[in-house]
Amino acid sequence: MKQSNCPLAFWCYCAERRARINNLTARNLFQLEGQNAHFSVTGKEGDLSNLCQFNWYDWCYFREQKTAFPFAREILGRILGPAKGEGN
Repeated sequence: MKQSNCPLAFWCYCAERRARINNLTARNLFQLEGQNAHFSVTGKEGDLSNLCQFNWYDWCYFREQKTAFPFAREILGRILGPAKGEGN
């Protein structure tokens, strides 16, 4: 978090992201029986790919949603992690 130079107000989002990565990564624990924590709780394989595409607080471009189709402009922003309950 310090390397990315993100404001202190966003550190809780980074802790959430780290917890999601930790729950979707297999650990060498006897209780998990070779699976990850997400699988042992839900019984479904979790998807880690959306967390691996970008680094924490990395630069990105996004399209402004308020304007009409041909006039959508790209805006420079920062990545805080994947949105919950949203599509691609």
